[in-house]
Amino acid sequence: MFKVENNFSSKKQFNILDKLFADVDAYCSDSDLIEDPEFDITEEELRLSAKEALNQLEELASV
Repeated sequence: MFKVENNFSSKKQFNILDKLFADVDAYCSDSDLIEDPEFDITEEELRLSAKEALNQLEELASV
């Protein structure tokens, strides 16, 4: 559903959110289940990704 939305103010906004949603998909809450460290991410990495996305979106909104 996200990828077919057309309510984004810019391609940059879409790319920021697209990366965040990809990271949400890659999140694994159980480190014992992480099969591919190149793809699966931990809670710490997901939190960092969310903070980065928020900062980027706030920057974009202030322009």
